[in-house]
Amino acid sequence: MNLIKIAFAGLAERRARTLIAVLSISIGIASFIILTGLAGGFQKAVKNTYADRGTDIIIYEKDKPTIVTSVIGQEVLVDISTFTGVKEVSGVVMDFMKLNGRRVIAYGWESSSFLFKDKNIKSGRKFRDGAMEVMLGDIAARNFGKTVGDSIRIGKERFEVVGIYSSRSLFERGSILLPIGELQRIKSAKDKLTIIDIVAREDKDPHGRQKELTRLKEAIKAKYPYLAVETSDELFSEESDMLPMAQGIAWAISVVALAMAIVGTMNVIMMSVLEKTREIGILMAVGWSRLKIFRLIVYESLIISMIGGVAGIVLGFMALEYLLTFPLLEGLIEISYSIGRMTAVWLAVIIVGVLSAIYPAIKAMTLSIVEALRYE
Repeated sequence: MNLIKIAFAGLAERRARTLIAVLSISIGIASFIILTGLAGGFQKAVKNTYADRGTDIIIYEKDKPTIVTSVIGQEVLVDISTFTGVKEVSGVVMDFMKLNGRRVIAYGWESSSFLFKDKNIKSGRKFRDGAMEVMLGDIAARNFGKTVGDSIRIGKERFEVVGIYSSRSLFERGSILLPIGELQRIKSAKDKLTIIDIVAREDKDPHGRQKELTRLKEAIKAKYPYLAVETSDELFSEESDMLPMAQGIAWAISVVALAMAIVGTMNVIMMSVLEKTREIGILMAVGWSRLKIFRLIVYESLIISMIGGVAGIVLGFMALEYLLTFPLLEGLIEISYSIGRMTAVWLAVIIVGVLSAIYPAIKAMTLSIVEALRYE
């Protein structure tokens, strides 16, 4: 009988403790998937939003906890529009609002903005600048139960719903659009912008275009050093100021969840070693090497981790899919089933298995044969 079969047999004898360890690991892995999935899905949705708009460069204020708290004077927009290489610019105001008891992101820009290019108006029309009118993404319209011609309360005022739009960006489909001046007024932020979107002049040569984008970015940074100036690809890089704090928090909580899984599994394996002390002594007496004993304990831990990992992955993705049916999250997050994420999950499973086994395995392999045989 090989070591893996012996490990399975040993775990089967202690079903209750094995089940507790499997449950501990599955909860840890599920928590890892849910928390990093929410953070990563939010990041993906935002990044796709900018890519679908056709935005080449995004400008926002540095050193802010979230991009929504960025503040840029409108005079910066006017100045940047004159820079060589700029084809189109659009100022954007953003805010988190609570409408009818639901959280929603509101965007404000001008009715002539190029940001409308990727919007498919399913019913109604675009808002008019300066009018108390809003457009709803189709997911937001469904969540609020609104259609064209209805009114929606924002603060103490009522705005008419004049259009329902769709977009390839799931993020924008769950949002609302207002005339930029109206959103500035609601936020008490006259002549203030949250971000500036830029479309650069076209260049048939991809290398030439990249060079031009770099030149334009550096020119803006030189004049406005307090602003972050990034392409949509750079927006969520490690160097970006916009790397979401939420992602770091999610990873931190996930590490805690995995640490708890390691402790739970280690406890079960340690109890297993104590219960099998006499058995381990007999195995060493009949010729088993200490390394073989070490491997047996590690195999037991890895088997528990693999079973718990599979259960945790299934549970995690099922829970994530269910969470995204909540109105609070619908339209804000896209789940990613990337190879990278799955690799990270399985790496976490293996790490849990190995780390859980190290101390009990060392304890087992350093047992004195005589003491082990006397153990009752």
